[in-house]
Amino acid sequence: MEWAIEQSLSTVYLEEPKEHKRGKTVSDAGLDLWGLTEADRVFRLAIWFPNLLTYDEQLIWGVICTYQQDVKELNEPVRLKNDNQYSIELIRKCWDEIKAYALGSGSKDELDSAVYKNLTLNK
Repeated sequence: MEWAIEQSLSTVYLEEPKEHKRGKTVSDAGLDLWGLTEADRVFRLAIWFPNLLTYDEQLIWGVICTYQQDVKELNEPVRLKNDNQYSIELIRKCWDEIKAYALGSGSKDELDSAVYKNLTLNK
C-alpha cells in the first residue's frame, strides 16, 4: 500500500518538466518540505509552494508576514519578515503564540510578550 502511494506521488508534478529539467513531483517536494517542527514545515511550504497552504496555514503565514511591534529600546519596529528576510529563529521560538493569534485563540498582546521575551533573552 505504501509503495503504491509513493509511486503515485512520484507522478504528480508540482513543477512541470522543462527543456533539460525533470520537473518536481510531490514525492521530490516532500523531502524538501519536511521539517522536524510544525514551524519549519509551514515556513518551507509557504516559501516554496504557497498555493498548497491550508486555510489555517494561510492565516498563520499572514501573521508572520505582517507582524510588527514597536519596542522602545530599538530604533526600528520588530518584524518576523523584513523585505524577503525572515527571522526563522524568532518564528520558531514564538510559534505557539503566532499560531494562537492567527487562529483566534490568542491575543496580539500575548504574541508581543513572547516576541519581546525572546528578543531580550538574545541580548
